[in-house]
Amino acid sequence: DADNFAAISRFPIQIFLYNLTLITFSFAIGHLCRYVIRYFKLDRKYNLFRFSNKWYYVFSGEILDFPNIPDDSTDVDLVFLDILSDVSGESVIYSGQYLDHSLTKDGDIENIMLKFPSKKHTQNKGIEVDPIDSKFLLIPYQNIKNLNVRYFEIMEVIPDSDENLSADENSDSAN
Repeated sequence: DADNFAAISRFPIQIFLYNLTLITFSFAIGHLCRYVIRYFKLDRKYNLFRFSNKWYYVFSGEILDFPNIPDDSTDVDLVFLDILSDVSGESVIYSGQYLDHSLTKDGDIENIMLKFPSKKHTQNKGIEVDPIDSKFLLIPYQNIKNLNVRYFEIMEVIPDSDENLSADENSDSAN
């Protein structure tokens, strides 16, 4: 045993460089594999390549690319959430733009953060909507009863200019 340690102690730089090369190569290959999987969207097509964080796919809209869901995530620019929560025994709906979430060690949601939050609650047979004056609202997952996710696409609307309008009128009158 002492001879083995003596042999190791004669090559400390070579052993250090070997370990450094091995770690660097492993790091690079891991990142390259991740890049290839994300670039070709293999994680959305095959369960084998998916992250363990299933909520990432829901909140990013990438779940729309899963084979069993007939939609497309390229149309997702904004994600809005409606969260049915229990507050002091009363059901309250918090609505707002999804901002972020955090996970527990087990991969479950710990809390959800909403931007531009509002609060809806029933008041004498009606629904009352109260904006919440804050930058964001943090809702603990333990208080959440139900979660509705809405995906929105932002489209640029270009108004007709007078030139385009007169060209269209001229083509209509020629027919």
